[in-house]
Amino acid sequence: MARLSIIIPHSGSVQRLENTLVSVLENRPDDSQIVVVQSEVYDDPYDLKGEVTFVYTPIGTDNVRCLNVGIDMSDAPVVHLLLPGIEVTPGWADAALRHFADPTVAAVAPLLVHGQTDGILTAGLEYRPSGAVRPVGHGQSATKTLGDFSNVAGPDPRAAFYRKSMLRRVDRFCIGFDEQTAGADLALRLIAAGGRCVVESDSRVRAVDLPRRRTSAFCRAMQNERIFWRWAPHGGWLRGLTGHLGQAVVDVASEFPGPGMLGSLLGHLLGACRSPAQRREHRRLMSLCAEPEQTPGDVVPLPHFSMTGRALCETPVRRRA
Repeated sequence: MARLSIIIPHSGSVQRLENTLVSVLENRPDDSQIVVVQSEVYDDPYDLKGEVTFVYTPIGTDNVRCLNVGIDMSDAPVVHLLLPGIEVTPGWADAALRHFADPTVAAVAPLLVHGQTDGILTAGLEYRPSGAVRPVGHGQSATKTLGDFSNVAGPDPRAAFYRKSMLRRVDRFCIGFDEQTAGADLALRLIAAGGRCVVESDSRVRAVDLPRRRTSAFCRAMQNERIFWRWAPHGGWLRGLTGHLGQAVVDVASEFPGPGMLGSLLGHLLGACRSPAQRREHRRLMSLCAEPEQTPGDVVPLPHFSMTGRALCETPVRRRA
């Protein structure tokens, strides 16, 4: 059995995917599995199916859903999520894997740096009581930083290591969020289940050609309300409500005078109206976190639309009209 499964979703540029794959194939540790979850057409021109497991999802599936599929299809006890456009460095996985000898470690955050520089894009995600999600360490130097990342709740899912049994226990990523918000939501669930995140400064990955996040003001506001009402008790109700109101005002004002101002306002209002549903979801998640951890031998049900590499190559691929 592999000790590490590297999961790469393909939902955009073929060039980004291939550059990421080349860096992984050149630097991967022994006993590792590479899983590419496809929501776009890729014809495997280099015949990599002997080294890479290709998994098919419906065209247009977003990255968060692709990551969940990849987790289900992985074989190893530790999974590493890696978005196309990110390239790995020698020894990046070994530095992170050693932390999983500690059973309390649920996740490890590598340093995601900008291109060939030592400038940190993120060393993980911080969740604030207001419901805001922020990258930690942005703009710091990876060679000069002292490595005090105590406010990191969890890794950025664009480049993250997780203990698979803990992911299964807390029901993986929540769909309907973008990668950053989904990562913060998952981090809070892992903390509630007794897990913790470690930042490993010797594990570095490089953002060479990451696509820019494109989320409308309405969707950002809806996601902010959704995660706030789900986790409001995490930081205390009084502090949280005060900070959240201020955050909502800042969000709306930041879109002035464009049409996004109205979208942000509507998103916050509609999201707040759905707060009872998020409180119910919080109770459901807490019941999951309270359950005993599953044994490594438990079987993860596979999605009915998934196929491995050979099946993909032998099956007609649906193309966009």
